[in-house]
Amino acid sequence: MTDAELPVVARVRDDREAAMVVALLAAHGIEALAEGTFTADFRAEAPGSVAVRVRGADWEAAREILASTPAGGGADPADEQG
Repeated sequence: MTDAELPVVARVRDDREAAMVVALLAAHGIEALAEGTFTADFRAEAPGSVAVRVRGADWEAAREILASTPAGGGADPADEQG
């Protein structure tokens, strides 16, 4: 399975926030990965973001975990289920 096939569960500002979201999901038994960590800290006219991706089967549970966490674990929810 490629990264492009994994739906985005959240978008965050930088790699530090992404690491926290990935760790939070891992604590609940959900594997996640962060995509875009190299470009997120590049500051130009439009700053980048980091996408946190999970397996499609875990997407709904991951969304519920993030929604039940104060400030969503720092994540902006993504409506990009594949």
